[in-house]
Amino acid sequence: MRNLYSELAEYTKRPQTLVEARCIHASVETAWQFEENKHDPVKHYRECNLYLFASTRYQMQLQVN
Repeated sequence: MRNLYSELAEYTKRPQTLVEARCIHASVETAWQFEENKHDPVKHYRECNLYLFASTRYQMQLQVN
């Protein structure tokens, strides 16, 4: 089983504990930010990297279950 949290920590150059905490709330934050930018979703995803954290958490949950 790969530790995607550690890979994301390496990619973002942040401590793994911070990355794991960010992953927990990323989907909610992404939804809030998307609501504000829904008129231009492409711009939103170009400027927002929270989906990386949300996707990482989802993939880690798939590995466990």
